[in-house]
Amino acid sequence: MHTRAGEDQTIHLSPKTHFILVVPAQLTDVKPGSFIGVAALPGEGNELKAMEVHIFPEAMRGTGEGFRPFDLGPKSSMTNGNISARVDATTGPKLTVTYKGGEQTIVVDPKTPIVAFEPGAQTDLKPGAVVGTSSVRRRAQLGMYRPDLRTERVRGNVNTRLKKLDDPDGPYEALILARAGLRRIGMAERALALKLLGFGAVLTGVGETAEPHRLCTYLFDVASLFTTFYEECPVLKAEPASLRASRLALCALTLDVLTLGLTLLGVPIPERM
Repeated sequence: MHTRAGEDQTIHLSPKTHFILVVPAQLTDVKPGSFIGVAALPGEGNELKAMEVHIFPEAMRGTGEGFRPFDLGPKSSMTNGNISARVDATTGPKLTVTYKGGEQTIVVDPKTPIVAFEPGAQTDLKPGAVVGTSSVRRRAQLGMYRPDLRTERVRGNVNTRLKKLDDPDGPYEALILARAGLRRIGMAERALALKLLGFGAVLTGVGETAEPHRLCTYLFDVASLFTTFYEECPVLKAEPASLRASRLALCALTLDVLTLGLTLLGVPIPERM
């Protein structure tokens, strides 16, 4: 796939491909205590006007925490933080989103797209489901593993595609996104954490089926996701301190999973790479 950044990305699909579900959410789901990411434009005064809202799962609290420029439009920004207050009004709720070192006041129009991310699997796609992709190669690869699915061409950047997926009247029930696109919306960190959460289920499955190659595939996926995470998400230089601690914990968990997995397979573990 040729990305907007001018990169060529090759996506390999297999029965072990990691899926993240993008599910529609409501304004009532945007409540104090939730950790969210909000793409926004400047509003009145010092306020921001939400363009879209992403609700993170609790396991991903702290991901990308902070305020930074974004590429959804001119002068757009991304705020990841905790909802410390919500004041409802006729024009939509006004959220106070707090992060280490600051906060933003964001107005959410009732028509603002709101989605939540959840772990998924290939089995979530039923026969006949329409999958959107811009790559001929990925259409062919998906056809090899799931010939019962339909593929349709989809255009636009990552956020545009997510909006199409969120449209209840839209044709798509799933999207295939390149890693470069996931990086742009900060999903590399979430993808690694969600993969690690599946370690127990993988071990159970390997024990039941006596198929150790499945553990090999899982560990390879973990290592690949960690490489992407490490390249795209600063760890020791991450700010604020809470984000740095969160990423260090994710690195430690990755080490534990790889160490235990390789030990079970009888593979010697090097002291240092």
